[in-house]
Amino acid sequence: MWDARTLRNGLNFPLVTDAGDLDLLGELSGVGGFAALAAEAEAMDIEGQRTLIISLDQLIRAKRAAGRTKDLIHLEELEEIKRRR
Repeated sequence: MWDARTLRNGLNFPLVTDAGDLDLLGELSGVGGFAALAAEAEAMDIEGQRTLIISLDQLIRAKRAAGRTKDLIHLEELEEIKRRR
């Protein structure tokens, strides 16, 4: 379990769970923090709960900014999805 100092000094927390890997991000490269994400997020109804989802444009910027091979591989597909919308 994290203590108050860890939470205060941390920004991003990668977790490995039984359901799969989960990254808790305080900031997303290429996009910014929560306020920046929320400003462009798309609202969706998930099981009766209004939920903000990262926009396609934000996801593309974040993948490009991360620059990792696993992120860059998906850019062409994401750009095609954007074009078809």
